[in-house]
Amino acid sequence: MKKTAPAGQRSDKWTVAANRQSQRLAAAMDPNLFGRRAEVWVATWDKAPKVARTAVLEALYQLHGASNSSDLEADLGDAAPLFFTRLTSWLRMTYKAFERPSDAPGGAVSILLWLVRALSIFVRGAQYATLLVESGITGALTECLSCGTATVPPALAAEERSAILLLLLYIANAGRVYREMVCDEEGLVELLHTMQQEEREDISMLVMDLLVVVGQGNPRMAPLVHTGLVRIILFRKEDEVARFPGALRTRSETVVLQVARALRAMQMTKELQFYSGAAESEHLLTIVGLRLAGAPPGSVAPPTEPLLTAATTEEYLSALLFLNLHDTNTSLRVEGNELLTLAAKNTQLTARILNLCFDTMDDDHLVIAEEDDVAAIATRQRHQLSCGRAVVQIIISTPMTKERRAIIINLIAMRSAHLTLLKYLRMSEGGDLAAVGDCSKALQLLAKAADEQQRRPELSAGVYVSLAKVGQSIREAVGDSINQVLLFQEISEEESFAILRAARATAAAAQC
Repeated sequence: MKKTAPAGQRSDKWTVAANRQSQRLAAAMDPNLFGRRAEVWVATWDKAPKVARTAVLEALYQLHGASNSSDLEADLGDAAPLFFTRLTSWLRMTYKAFERPSDAPGGAVSILLWLVRALSIFVRGAQYATLLVESGITGALTECLSCGTATVPPALAAEERSAILLLLLYIANAGRVYREMVCDEEGLVELLHTMQQEEREDISMLVMDLLVVVGQGNPRMAPLVHTGLVRIILFRKEDEVARFPGALRTRSETVVLQVARALRAMQMTKELQFYSGAAESEHLLTIVGLRLAGAPPGSVAPPTEPLLTAATTEEYLSALLFLNLHDTNTSLRVEGNELLTLAAKNTQLTARILNLCFDTMDDDHLVIAEEDDVAAIATRQRHQLSCGRAVVQIIISTPMTKERRAIIINLIAMRSAHLTLLKYLRMSEGGDLAAVGDCSKALQLLAKAADEQQRRPELSAGVYVSLAKVGQSIREAVGDSINQVLLFQEISEEESFAILRAARATAAAAQC
């Protein structure tokens, strides 16, 4: 049995070791070494124990934590590349067996963190950034990040994960060549796994930023990054994880929210590029995370990796509806609503999204029985309101093209979905100014389309379904005077609530 030294003896040993470490640090920081410091450090490195190497790394950090590459090279001298090679070699040999920090002298910060800090200082110079990516160290760093499992938190400390991600971000932002060399498909999977496992918001934001940069202007990796982000959302659902052997469940809703916001930002960028370019059919509008007919060919994902398995249209829409119908997180519902609205601008998806939302809105019980679950009824109504908001946003979205307008109006007329919109208006809370105003604008669009088809049918290009019943139902629901407002005036906030009151009064009168 191993004997444990008394506390007093351990304290004495640590005091001696601390003094020795301070001497090593002072020697490494000696001002007289200026111009040849790296040469001395290399000699020390090659024959020194591990604890002495950490003193050298700490000296580098204290001397040049805020230095530029010129000052660094002037101090280190001609042997700087040799010293840099020592750092990368040691990291490559030890990153799978790094030790946790201890209370012993030299152990307050892990060796891995000292190495990452040292490399971060060197890569301020372009030549060292090139040497770093060519040495394959970026692959070792991404592997370090993902060394947790589905049930065990990440093995790295938060400070280590943050330092590694900042180093990788610095390299990725150095230019397209560096960005493409930061990680391959395997490294991307490790970053996605890191994102899935991360529970600290500040660190998951760094991972998210790195994923976005890796996919930016990189046609080989961008489709895989986008696919992985959609899968992170889907793998928050237990049933989706169960479908893929080896898949991990996304731990945190915060991560899902960050991914949703990133997807929305990227989709808005794609939309801006599409509408600012040459006029094309909207079925060619790129949807981030989904490959539709007519889309340019992308990278083929390894079939064995769940996170890089391309999402089908059904899976993609399932991810958006999961966000839009979330029961507890309002922010997720907002992002889901925005993503559905953006995706519906591709005319291959417009009708599918509207039908999914209308199906949810039309799922009603005519009578509430005593045995019905009140909580389930409240949940269903919340889902209906969420889908109603998405439908209204799709109807009034801009820019609106003739092709998409025709799809929307034809579908509403065929489904008699104007009645569903009137129901949504009556369900809306009086204090929800945006919901009432937007729904009123959607009804105005339908009323004007019906009136236009009746008076000037030649202007109703693409609308092949009769809108007579649509116009009549809206007029009966709001009354003749309000209907005139819909047809000939811009709707103000006051008029929106007048429309709401009229619709509710008509419904109440019909029940009497």
